[in-house]
Formats: sequence, structure tokens, C-alpha cells
Amino acid sequence: MAQTRRQRYQKKRPFYKKNKFWLFVLIFLLALGFGSNYLLQQNTAGQKSSAAKRESQIISKTAKKSKLAKSKAQFKKDTFETKQFKLSLISGKITADKAGNPVLWLDYRFKNQSDQKLKAQTVWQTNAKLYQNQTRLSSTDQLISTLPTSDQTEIDQTSKWTPAQATTTGAIAYKLVNKQDIVLKFIDPTTQTVVGTKNYKLTE
Repeated sequence: MAQTRRQRYQKKRPFYKKNKFWLFVLIFLLALGFGSNYLLQQNTAGQKSSAAKRESQIISKTAKKSKLAKSKAQFKKDTFETKQFKLSLISGKITADKAGNPVLWLDYRFKNQSDQKLKAQTVWQTNAKLYQNQTRLSSTDQLISTLPTSDQTEIDQTSKWTPAQATTTGAIAYKLVNKQDIVLKFIDPTTQTVVGTKNYKLTE
């Protein structure tokens, strides 16, 4: 078939002057640009994710150190002390409730070291826990009516407000579940960890 003059002209032109060649080059460059941009975005996202993860770890470690640094709770020589208060054990004894069941009675001294009023009863029940064979004991106010006047006074004082920087005496009674030893644990209010323990042996 005879070729037209235009077909013969196109055939003789160098490849780099042909429209198809430049169309192919354009498509190749566009594809290369999109691919590079996608890889750049993926790399940037990966770097941001890694940076965020490292930052989160640093913040977590810093918060933990800060939390521990603020906590100065300690239990020493029958005294549990924090920045806000001090609980000092005085004595313990076995008495009974109104039904004749045995209860453990604890006397303690409470010092409010904060700048606001606090209740000894609330502080004690929040930060002191008693156990028998890993069973937590419950406090009770159903005590015998023949309590000595001094004991009744201590019970009454624990539910009253103690002014800032003031000291008072208090008492609390726990229902016993058996004759096993008592374990008293003091909890750090900042870290919620056990700071100290004291054991009581029950005697007949």
C-alpha cells in the first residue's frame, strides 16, 4: 500500500521528535513523581509514629519518676507518715461487739500535717487495711455498751474534723473471722503500694 507524504515524514523523523516518545516520557515522569511522593509520605508517617512512641515512653517514665518523687510515705517504729498526715499505733486489744463476737481494737494517734481539716477515721480507713488469711477485715461500731469512757471518747473523736497541724487520738475496731494472726498493711496514698506491715498474734 502506498504511504502518504505525512506517513513517510513521520517515519523518517528521529524517535525523540515523535509525539509518542514524549507522551511516554511524560507518563513515566508522572508515575515517578507520584511514587516518590507516596514513599515520602509513608516515610514521614513512620518517622512521626516513631517519634510519638518515643515521646510517649519518655512522658510515661517522667510521670512515674515524678509520682515516686512526690511520695514520701514511710512506716517506721509503728508510725505511718506521709506529707499530709501521721498515724502512730499506740496499742491493740481483743474486745467484743454487742453480739459477743470478738473484735480487734486498735488505738492510734493522728496528726494532721496538711493545711486543711481532715477526719482521722477517713484517713485510717483509706490508708490502713487489715487481713486474716488474706481475707480483708471490716470495721464495726457495734461494740459492747460497757466500753470505758476513754475508749468511747477515742471512737467519737475519729469521726470529728481535726484542724490543720493538730493532733488527736483515735480508735477503730475490726470484726475477726477466725483465730489466725492479723496483718495490718499501710498503703501509700500516692503510689497505692504497701509501705509497711505489722503482725498481731491473737492470744486467748
